[in-house]
Amino acid sequence: MKNPYEIKSDDFKFTFDIESINIIDNNIDEDSIDIKLKNYEKANNDYFQLENLYKEHKDIVVELYQKLYQENTKEYFQTLSKSLEGFELDENTIHKLITCGYKKEDDLHKRPLSKLIKDISEELKLL
Repeated sequence: MKNPYEIKSDDFKFTFDIESINIIDNNIDEDSIDIKLKNYEKANNDYFQLENLYKEHKDIVVELYQKLYQENTKEYFQTLSKSLEGFELDENTIHKLITCGYKKEDDLHKRPLSKLIKDISEELKLL
């Protein structure tokens, strides 16, 4: 087992499965989401029940998935950033606006669930 204070962000990764989607309106029932850990220390998961704890945050995955399917999400923020004279939005700010999480590894500690949000956003290719 690894000391929780020694675990680094790249020691594990969040992923998810979706069992069913309402095709007509892209709605997802939270019960059809399964959040999983990849590349993790099994003893830590067994002891701290990490997968079970993170399964309580299925609403985050649903929200990110829905943002993915909003029309032109990334393009909208890029256009917005160019249209604001004298105020340019960098990639990290755009990521924060879209996902409400952080993209930089050094910033993940600033907001709860930022690692989950970052990993799922990357998997969805949201940004």
